[in-house]
Amino acid sequence: MQPEGFRTWVCLGVPLTPNSLNNGAAGFPEYHNVNVELAAYQHYLEHGEWPEGTMMVKALQLTRAGRFDDGSTTEASGRGYFPAIPNGLDVSVKDSSRFRDTRSRGFFNFGRHAPPYAPVAEAAPKEAGAGCHMASVHEDMVFSDFYQQLQPLATGSR
Repeated sequence: MQPEGFRTWVCLGVPLTPNSLNNGAAGFPEYHNVNVELAAYQHYLEHGEWPEGTMMVKALQLTRAGRFDDGSTTEASGRGYFPAIPNGLDVSVKDSSRFRDTRSRGFFNFGRHAPPYAPVAEAAPKEAGAGCHMASVHEDMVFSDFYQQLQPLATGSR
């Protein structure tokens, strides 16, 4: 089921892979607003691993139409990439008994379009969800290097 209240969860980060920087064909040409439940985040900080049942949400958001060749535009803060409308919702769930062949993670897509999104979704086939993570992931099926929130601080603590 589509998780409720995920916009109030901890924001891990917001990577961006615009089409304009990927020869017009980025796999996910949007901002990736990645949030995780607070209890799972706190467990990760204390133990260095994601607990069973961890849910992460990737809310996709298009960029505003660009005025320059690189897809950027100018706003009050300067030239750059700026968010526009929502464009998809993905969820991953850590469940080692249910998702053994995808390294304990199930991936769900609730729609790749503007809301509303489907209220429920089936687990994506390995090739469509977990495959990318299995081939390129940094830690525990999470692209942790992309999220400053998961990096040790200069003092040695998180």
